[in-house]
Amino acid sequence: MNVNITVHGMLQKKRPDLVDRDSVATEVSSVGELIAELNLSKPETMIVFVNGKRAGVEAVIEDGDEIKIFPLLGGG
Repeated sequence: MNVNITVHGMLQKKRPDLVDRDSVATEVSSVGELIAELNLSKPETMIVFVNGKRAGVEAVIEDGDEIKIFPLLGGG
């Protein structure tokens, strides 16, 4: 299946190939599996949206989904 993935913030430095990427081929079926396949940070350190809705690691992804991945921001 193919999904559209965009990474934001600090994740763009780790995966510049996924900045405004149109389509990525994958065989995984969940957000958590996709994050692992992309070799990104731990899922709990990011916010993920699938088709405009917040999604957890267990969320199912389907062909054509639009996935946006943001790092959590901290400060203090």
